[in-house]
Amino acid sequence: MIMEIDAPSVYEASALCDALFTQMSNMLVAARAGDWPGVIQGQTRYIEQMQSLRMPDSGSAEAREYLERQLKGLTSMEAELTTLLNARKTQLQEVLGDVGTRRKLARSYGHRQHLS
Repeated sequence: MIMEIDAPSVYEASALCDALFTQMSNMLVAARAGDWPGVIQGQTRYIEQMQSLRMPDSGSAEAREYLERQLKGLTSMEAELTTLLNARKTQLQEVLGDVGTRRKLARSYGHRQHLS
């Protein structure tokens, strides 16, 4: 049985878009500060909220334009967050590479201590 999902009112969609905008702003603040656990917590909630977003079937042109502007803003903010996350991923890959190199050197040369 297929369940139909009722389209939200313009007010409901606007309120959800505003909540998403606030959530994304908080995630960007956390990412810029290097608070990666905060980003991850925010992402979980953001994804859950985003999945429930539906555009209204009706409403004034002005209200629909507002929603479109909010969605464009969210898309821009998501792109910035992706850039910050990719930079963090690169940092972690470099750290892992350094650790791997140190392990290889330790296996090859052992743990020698230099005596002065």
